[in-house]
Amino acid sequence: SLSTLGTQLAARFERVDAVFGCAALLTKLGPLMHSPLLHLQQSLHLNVLANATLLQTLHPLLSQASAPRAVFLLNPVDRVAKPFWAHYAASQAALRALLTIYAQENPAIQTHL
Repeated sequence: SLSTLGTQLAARFERVDAVFGCAALLTKLGPLMHSPLLHLQQSLHLNVLANATLLQTLHPLLSQASAPRAVFLLNPVDRVAKPFWAHYAASQAALRALLTIYAQENPAIQTHL
């Protein structure tokens, strides 16, 4: 599981030089008012929480690197903030906000979105 990845890697390695996040889920597209909230929950769970868990669990090892990097693949807001894309767009916006804050709080780690 992602939550134990940091502990497992720490048992074998002193540091992690880079973290790459590209996990994403695109649920069925449709009008927001007719889409099951389960689709929103699934999008937020994978697109935001899984990426945040990956970064949080590897942060202690990443902090030990001489030139640490965190690289996450995101879609441009103008590409996904369109009708029928609400769940994916919301999850991408949330992930972008979390990563922007992470970059500001950890200036020693080069964070690329």
